Amino acid sequence: SGRNRKSYRRSLSRVSSITVTTYYLGKLSHTSDDSAGGAADTTENRWDLGLSFTPFPTLFLSATVNIGSATGEETTVVQNYGVSWSPFRDGTLQLSLYYAENHLAEDATSRIIQPTVRWYLSTRRRTYLEASYQLNTSEASAFRTESRLFSARLNVYY
Repeated sequence: SGRNRKSYRRSLSRVSSITVTTYYLGKLSHTSDDSAGGAADTTENRWDLGLSFTPFPTLFLSATVNIGSATGEETTVVQNYGVSWSPFRDGTLQLSLYYAENHLAEDATSRIIQPTVRWYLSTRRRTYLEASYQLNTSEASAFRTESRLFSARLNVYY
C-alpha cells in the first residue's frame, strides 16, 4: 500500500492565492478462495487532484477530480467545481454555484447543479438566511432520472 500527498500553495499577491493538492493511494492485495481453490491479486489505485484559486478576497474558485480504478472494474471519475462570490467586501451577501459530475461503471453518469444565496443578517455573521436550488440527474443506458429540490432556511445563533 502506498500513499503520497502533496500540497502546493502559491501567493500571487497580497490578496490572491492558488492552492494545488494531489493525493495518490495505491494498494495491492492478495485474496485466496479455499472453496474455489484459487487466488487472485487485486490492485486498486486512486488519484485526487484539487485546485483552488482566490483572485481577490470576494471570489473563490475550486475544482477537484478523483479517478479510481481496480482490477476487473471500470474506472470511475468524479469531478467537482465551485465558485463563491461576495459582491460586498464585508461578505454579508454570498452567491455560490456548485457543479458535480460522476462517471461511474457501465456508462452511468450523475450530475448535480446547485446555486445558493446566503445573506448574513448581522455584522457578527452568526445569523443568516439561505436559499438553495438543486438539480440532480442520473443517466444510464436503460434509464434517466431527474429531481429538483428548493430549500430555504433561517439559521439563528445566539
